[in-house]
Amino acid sequence: MHKKIKKTAFGAEKKHFFFNKKIMLFLLFCVAFFTFANTIPYDFIYNWDDNINITENNYIKNFTWEGIQAIFSSESKIEEPRLTLFTFAVQYFFWELNPMPYHIFNILLHVINCILVFFLVKKITPDLRIVFFTTLLFAVHPLRSESVAWVTGRKDLLYSMFFLSSLLFYQKYLIKKSLLFILLVFIFAKLSFLSKIQALSLPVILLLFDYIHSRKFSILLVFEKILLLLILLNFMQLRYYLSFIALYIFIHWVEKNRDRFENLLQNKKLKYSLISGIILCTVFLSLNHTILPILFFLFAISAFFNLSFFKDKISVFYIKYRKRIIILSLLIGFSVFMLFIFSHFTFLQNEFSTFSPLDRIFMASYSLSFYIIKFFAPFNLCAIYPYPEKTGGLLPEIYYYSIIGISIAGSIFTLLILKFKNYRKIIIFGLLFFLINIFMVLHIIPIKGRVITAERYSYLAYLGLFLLITYLAFSTLGKKYLKLTVTTFIILSLFLITTSFQRNKVWENGFVLYTDIISKKPDFSMAYNNRGYLYYLNGNNSQALSDYSHAINTDSANVDSYYNRALAYVQTGKMEEAFSDCNEALKFDNKNINSLYLRGYLNNKFEKYQEAINDFNKVLAKNPKHHFALYNRGESYRKSSNDKAAINDFTEVIKLQPGFADAYNSRGIAYSSLNMYEKAISDYNEAIKINNTASYFFFNRATAYIQLNQTKKACEDYHSSQRLGHPEASQKINEFCR
Repeated sequence: MHKKIKKTAFGAEKKHFFFNKKIMLFLLFCVAFFTFANTIPYDFIYNWDDNINITENNYIKNFTWEGIQAIFSSESKIEEPRLTLFTFAVQYFFWELNPMPYHIFNILLHVINCILVFFLVKKITPDLRIVFFTTLLFAVHPLRSESVAWVTGRKDLLYSMFFLSSLLFYQKYLIKKSLLFILLVFIFAKLSFLSKIQALSLPVILLLFDYIHSRKFSILLVFEKILLLLILLNFMQLRYYLSFIALYIFIHWVEKNRDRFENLLQNKKLKYSLISGIILCTVFLSLNHTILPILFFLFAISAFFNLSFFKDKISVFYIKYRKRIIILSLLIGFSVFMLFIFSHFTFLQNEFSTFSPLDRIFMASYSLSFYIIKFFAPFNLCAIYPYPEKTGGLLPEIYYYSIIGISIAGSIFTLLILKFKNYRKIIIFGLLFFLINIFMVLHIIPIKGRVITAERYSYLAYLGLFLLITYLAFSTLGKKYLKLTVTTFIILSLFLITTSFQRNKVWENGFVLYTDIISKKPDFSMAYNNRGYLYYLNGNNSQALSDYSHAINTDSANVDSYYNRALAYVQTGKMEEAFSDCNEALKFDNKNINSLYLRGYLNNKFEKYQEAINDFNKVLAKNPKHHFALYNRGESYRKSSNDKAAINDFTEVIKLQPGFADAYNSRGIAYSSLNMYEKAISDYNEAIKINNTASYFFFNRATAYIQLNQTKKACEDYHSSQRLGHPEASQKINEFCR
């Protein structure tokens, strides 16, 4: 027998024909894990953010208390979500750069999210068929692949896990009305935000859950969301947080003890003391802020006006429109607050902001159309969908046509709402859950990024559409054709599992990924450039040069490709061609630090020392701690007989990089040129301590010993230099060591 399920707004659960909740969860675990199991042996994508976040990230390689503090410190120059980096740091501590544990952890996070979705949807509808198939679609849709198979995609998995946990605790809070549960909501919301900024949508999603669970409007309902938003953004001083939290606790107590509180306020002294306290608190908060005290005052006074004892004290007009006035005042306060946020936070500024507001509307329309189409037809997927290029000030035509697609989709959803009145609430909930979660990445508000759309952006948002489709199918067709409906969903799920399994293969490594992108977007310069760089790292310079040339042919202003091709030319000994590419890169960006440095290096090779020094000066003006530029400028000074300037540069290099053996050696040569042989020998000693396999270190020290008439020591070093393969050592042995 099955347990009896209480009725909800969406009806009681019907008997299901072949499984119970435990079996469902087991099946979901197995299917979710199996669908992405082929990603376990995959590599990192070394030049697709995995390098920035993992393989070349020094922050995650210092798993000490100081290192952890650095990850979460506001002073650290970290753009990626801090909590996501912390998980990488933990894994690096145990497994360093073995990619397998990173992939396994991603899969497990996805499985956990599936389980959380199961319990979340079960709180909305007791029909386990709807719950199971909604979760199954969430688990296996091909647009999950990027988030799960790509290690850096973890931020989507992590933020979703905390986001869903926060929603589950909020559902508990709606039932229990306990401050403990709302505290857990805030804690998991903050963890979600630390994993990805997209969690900013959570306060609005909580309002949506108020709607689906038929929660009555109150000041507390709105204030919870404002307080959560303040906590997420974390830009206030502690006293503001304490004041808002105290006000929240007060309003929460009043809501639960309304009659008792109104009786207490029959005492006029107490009533006016509380109002005076609110005013004094507002004045206190106003000492160095403007927006927050206004927001505090609005909520506090609104809380009082919402009490019945004021009805006899205020006008008939206010009594009639009390709720509207309260809502309007809160909306005004919230709007002012959001304007403040958008004007002060740097995450809202990027190259996308160069598009006009009208452009952004059409681009948002295109993006929304993309996500709706890919939901129903997840084919021809690509790892990147770059920003559009404007021609004659206009976007590509498809961006303007997308408005038609959005209009059609809007009409369809409107018809669904009108036709299925009994299911109107769930249709609105599912649609708004999708739209609210996807809104932040539609680029109406510019945020950091380099793509117009991305498959990973839909990870959590699609849950709303999965629920909507599954609920309508089982609530309409499922009543008459239950077996057919179940069979259809099973077949659909098997198709999605197969498609996802195949899509995962694209993420095996960088070569496979970029080759796939090139096959779908043959004019996308970045894909050629990135694949070329992988060839370069693997020593295949001919293939690297070919890809870099393709990148330049598709985008003649691609500065990175000119620079990378220059590096490949250096490796093949084509210095003139490398020099030409550096000049081309600097035509498009005359402050490009990499191209300036490489051109300086080449000028040094061409014995154009002053030109080399000029280039290194420009590099160091932008980055005074660029130790390679300092070292090579020192070499240019030394070779142009400015030994004192060279010594200064080598000394700075040694301060920055104490383990840089060549800096000690070069400073030793400069000291020798100034006949300061004792200091030279001291530097050669340091160089040999760091690296005792460099033949020229021993050879140079031997030369200094000769100048000090210490022939025995010189001969020992010449012999060491000979054993290590120095070409001139034998001649010196014949000359001094007979």
